[in-house]
Amino acid sequence: MNRGTFSLFAALAPGAVLFATEVAPIDAAHALPTRKHQGIPSIAVSKVNGRMWSTFYADPMGGENHLNYCVLTTSSDDGRTWKEVLYADPDGTGLTRAFDPEVWISPDGVLRWTWAERTADPGICLTNAWNGGSGQHTDVLVGVELDAEREPSPPYPPCRRLLKGVMMCKPTVVASGDWVYPLCEWFAAPSTRFYATRDGRSFRYLGGVVVPKKWRLFDEGQFVERRDGAWRVLLRNKNGLCESTSTDKGLTWPEAAASNLGHPSARLFFTRLPSGNLLLVKHGRVGEALKERKELRAFVSTDDGLSWKGGLLIDGRVNVSYPDGDVDRNGRIVIVYDRERRADREVLFARFTEKDATAGDDKAPGVELRRVISRSPN
Repeated sequence: MNRGTFSLFAALAPGAVLFATEVAPIDAAHALPTRKHQGIPSIAVSKVNGRMWSTFYADPMGGENHLNYCVLTTSSDDGRTWKEVLYADPDGTGLTRAFDPEVWISPDGVLRWTWAERTADPGICLTNAWNGGSGQHTDVLVGVELDAEREPSPPYPPCRRLLKGVMMCKPTVVASGDWVYPLCEWFAAPSTRFYATRDGRSFRYLGGVVVPKKWRLFDEGQFVERRDGAWRVLLRNKNGLCESTSTDKGLTWPEAAASNLGHPSARLFFTRLPSGNLLLVKHGRVGEALKERKELRAFVSTDDGLSWKGGLLIDGRVNVSYPDGDVDRNGRIVIVYDRERRADREVLFARFTEKDATAGDDKAPGVELRRVISRSPN
């Protein structure tokens, strides 16, 4: 691999910039048996041939540090078997880590695999990967465009620097046709910032949300466009969950306020389904603010988020977290999440229908739970 460098403080928008990181096939140094940590997954499913894609990040040390790299895995048999096909590692044992990846199939049918890269200050402990609180906002969103229907093969397309910040959640296609990317510059004001694009390469900044300073952490913001045209964003904070609503298409936002949905300080999944209803995947019941990352449940709203039905139990164990999802070509909801990132190092998925989620029936025929994408062999 070409392990070049770049200026972390270069202007990143508008316009994408070719970047020195290259993706490569999984090798012995990045294979599953070498890992001491993996998780923070994302999932996407092709509407054309049903091919499934998942990504997560990992490392050989155990935890969040300068050795983190991202993995791309795929299934061509409806999730029965998975093959790790690519990894993205900016500089091997160097100071730059790759983390918080996402996979998303955009309206043009392209699989867009993105991740964040951060360069550590050589004067600090390398295992202290979270330098955002010190004001060192070196995070940059990097992406590569792949064929959503076929396993990647060389020559691989170039990676591109896209925007400054971290994108922990999928873009949203809004009524105007724009694809809106939610990026975060943690601990800044505003921290969650929205960028519009039609091609995933050139971007237009819209506006951002300020989280009260006493609550700031890792925003991991994701939003839906309501039927009345307003945008509602849910944001992680130190206390759990807060939210804000923009009535002018993301240009201006009130300061975030506490949400009544209830959640620990962790990512959740929030999206609009093809039916027009909303899907929410969170820890515990709606309104229940659990402190532990346990009891992942799926809820459906038929009234644009005013109330929630169901509560299908995806996984009731502890240390299950970071749900992400998609809808497959048969209309089934697919949710990915991790469990025990340092011990069992499981990346799992569940599959069910909107009807199952609305009824809260995890025993319904066809519901699939705890399906394995990746698991530690140790």
